[in-house]
Amino acid sequence: MIKKYLFCLSVYLLVFLGLASFILNKVESGFGVIIMSLIISNSLAVLIVSMFMSYRYGFDYIHTILMSLIYLISVYVVFNESALFYLPFYLLIDFVGFGIGRLIRNTRQPS
Repeated sequence: MIKKYLFCLSVYLLVFLGLASFILNKVESGFGVIIMSLIISNSLAVLIVSMFMSYRYGFDYIHTILMSLIYLISVYVVFNESALFYLPFYLLIDFVGFGIGRLIRNTRQPS
């Protein structure tokens, strides 16, 4: 069971914690650019991983819980509490990715 979630866990840890802290520490000016790049990278990671998980395993709520928990950890470790505002958007993107992955899965399987 752990092997099933290893991919999404590693991608979310890398993007939410690793990439976010790297960007925030290396860039000192252009705070809006930093936040926009983090929003775009986090959104793309959530979309791609949820599409992959849905295509490979079908709908899985544990993946959504893992994504939410890792994001909450990153809010308090890397960002501040104002970043909690984005969690509902990431959940929405997660469910859209699940829908796209399921659609791809259903169109690729022979009837």
